[in-house]
Amino acid sequence: MTLLSLLIPTTPDRSELLFRLVKEIDRQRLEYGVMNEVEVLIKETEPAASNPADLSLTTGAKRNWLIENCQGKYYAFIDSDDMIAPNYLALVWPGIIGAFDCCSLIGSIYFNGKKGKPFLHSIKYKEWWEDDQYYYRCVNHLNVVKKELVKDIKFPETNFGEDGNQSYAMRDAGVLKKEYEVKEVLYHYFVGSPKNEVV
Repeated sequence: MTLLSLLIPTTPDRSELLFRLVKEIDRQRLEYGVMNEVEVLIKETEPAASNPADLSLTTGAKRNWLIENCQGKYYAFIDSDDMIAPNYLALVWPGIIGAFDCCSLIGSIYFNGKKGKPFLHSIKYKEWWEDDQYYYRCVNHLNVVKKELVKDIKFPETNFGEDGNQSYAMRDAGVLKKEYEVKEVLYHYFVGSPKNEVV
């Protein structure tokens, strides 16, 4: 049974970073013995010419396609130029096994290789905002969420801002009530270059 789908929208120019990310996911799947329980589903912007209709897919449309086609009871998105923590699966697994609605998320952001302030995603936060210490977000696409609760909450078919729109729509739906708290960094988010250099 597939318990978790890790959904990765990508572009052809990110092939090396995508390979690095998938290699890390597979390492954890093997280490924790969950190869059959964790699915990795990838959607590329520019697919094979055999399906030219996909060439016009926006980021939002790609995200919707990934949700519609994944098999997991839970899903979380990972951008192909980002990286997960080396114990990502171990950290979220209790939330999945415990049948929580979602898992909270702590992330680190890097601007051109320089570490910024952490970001916190949780049902505790009702808006997207920041202070001197943190970025705060209500649950969004990077969080592990129970698919049946949010599968009908679509991303707008745009290339920018689709994540915030869907995040607020999940908040407004009020369906995420029981959250498993993850107390360690789960996600490394990279802006600019170099990519995937965790400092």
